[in-house]
Amino acid sequence: MQSSKKKQALLDMLPILTELGHAVDLQMALETCVEEGNFTKVLFQFIWVLDSLSDLSAVQEMSRGVEVI
Repeated sequence: MQSSKKKQALLDMLPILTELGHAVDLQMALETCVEEGNFTKVLFQFIWVLDSLSDLSAVQEMSRGVEVI
């Protein structure tokens, strides 16, 4: 039974890892916008990121999953 809890904890982390991958992509895109001087686009992206951070429970879920492992 302990093995199934570990497996489920790892499966629960997959969506979080996917989001982290998207965050890295967004960071690279924002760095490009800054280098190009496109600050309006950076501002809109930053507002979008702040809005998406309202779902911080994903980080808490990941922490609980790590505790199981």
